[in-house]
Amino acid sequence: MKVLAESLTIDRPWLAVLPSRAQAAKNFKLKLAKGQSMPRFGGSTVLENMTFNPLDAWLAMAPSASPTGTAPDPKGEMIKMLGMFAIMGFIFYFLLIRPQRQRAKQQETMLKAIKAGDKIVTSSGILGVVIAVKDKSVSIRSADTKLEILKSAVSEITERAGEPSPS
Repeated sequence: MKVLAESLTIDRPWLAVLPSRAQAAKNFKLKLAKGQSMPRFGGSTVLENMTFNPLDAWLAMAPSASPTGTAPDPKGEMIKMLGMFAIMGFIFYFLLIRPQRQRAKQQETMLKAIKAGDKIVTSSGILGVVIAVKDKSVSIRSADTKLEILKSAVSEITERAGEPSPS
């Protein structure tokens, strides 16, 4: 038997490195007997290692797999898909499109109401008093400078002509 083991170690040198069965079993038992303790931070280790993943909750609510041999109703699936598209469309409209249209209408009415003597602020932050209003542009005086800007550059009217200042 010894000769066989020596011949195996010569042919396969990696075999000599491997522990014997008895030694492997002894090491295995020692590892089991040791056990590893988990660190505790003032509470249960189970609760500390648990995390909440919303995707897991969403997947848990999914319908169970249909039994083999049955297929979902294609008309029902199509109606469900169209319903989801309709809901997404309503959300998209009420969160993005409608508020943008309201802002555009307010801006348009403000630009139509500009008249000489109004104090305005441009989109670039220039403060000025309106001197003259044309179709697409406005002439303003800012400090000692006269500027002609596009109406679309007016971001707000801070004080109307003829109205007393709020301060």
